[in-house]
Amino acid sequence: MSTSDHAAGRSASGHVASGARRSADADDLLSGDGRDRSEARSLPELAKDLLSHASDLIRNEARLARAEAVESLQRVAGGMVRAALGLVFTGAAAVMCLLALAYGLEQLMPRWSAALVSAAIGGIIAYGLIRSGRDAASKNALTPPKTAEQISKDVRLVEERVHS
Repeated sequence: MSTSDHAAGRSASGHVASGARRSADADDLLSGDGRDRSEARSLPELAKDLLSHASDLIRNEARLARAEAVESLQRVAGGMVRAALGLVFTGAAAVMCLLALAYGLEQLMPRWSAALVSAAIGGIIAYGLIRSGRDAASKNALTPPKTAEQISKDVRLVEERVHS
């Protein structure tokens, strides 16, 4: 047994003795002849590592996508609640404003035409609010941009590693 084997706690068969304090990481990095093991790794070992890292990457991407989806849904839901509350108060205020407008226009035109003009103005305002709320809750608001960007980067990285 050599002096280095004795210092590392190795027996004559080359196995590490139970009391040795040698790091498992150091054993992983060095092959039996002391060379850097990353240079001497076989194709199956490299494939195994690639699959392991790819599965970790996929799990992490799924976590990121899930977190972004929850964040987007919370943002959209909060916006919809605020829009709904706004519609309730706007509806009450709009009815009062439209009634006041109709009473004011009644001085210039017949009552029915004043009510019709007030209703048309209220309809235009309602259309604008509904369209604005629909745009805020559009499909694009639910797209997780960080996840899409990260997946693109990961695909490029894997392609570079495969081709190199």
